[in-house]
Amino acid sequence: MASDAFLCGRVTYERFAKASPRIKEGAYAERMNSLPKFVASTTLEESLEWNATLIEGDVVDEVAKLKQQSGQDIVMCGSAELMH
Repeated sequence: MASDAFLCGRVTYERFAKASPRIKEGAYAERMNSLPKFVASTTLEESLEWNATLIEGDVVDEVAKLKQQSGQDIVMCGSAELMH
């Protein structure tokens, strides 16, 4: 709840985006659905939904730019390849 952005890779995004927007009740669901999402992918070709933006270019540089912005933490779930 202390985060104000969600970072993930394509697979995690596709799984969350399929299920999470359908859950509308509860503080966690409301917060998760309202957070801006940043998706790192070199293969995602469809347009993103669920308040998501595709990270294009160098992922390390783009995440560093996100971290320099004012705000709270960036939460990341799953996405082992991205974390590496």
